[in-house]
Amino acid sequence: MAKGVETFRWTVLLQDSMLIVGLTGGIATGKSIVSNVLPQKHHLPIIDADILAHKAIEPGNCAFEQILWKFGDNLVVQERDWIRLR
Repeated sequence: MAKGVETFRWTVLLQDSMLIVGLTGGIATGKSIVSNVLPQKHHLPIIDADILAHKAIEPGNCAFEQILWKFGDNLVVQERDWIRLR
């Protein structure tokens, strides 16, 4: 592998006779391609943790209110309701 090139990684667990696969990796390593192919070609369900995390911190949700309480004026709510620290 070329120096500085990161690939995605699989984490595999067997829980209650169900195979659970975690797909991780850096930017532009092919995670999105793999997560699109798995349901299309193999009919496997995908749970996207990024989507769940963004939904959890949307304004009006409990997590959003807790973040505001913890960080207060140090927060900036940007376009698409993403929260960033100043």
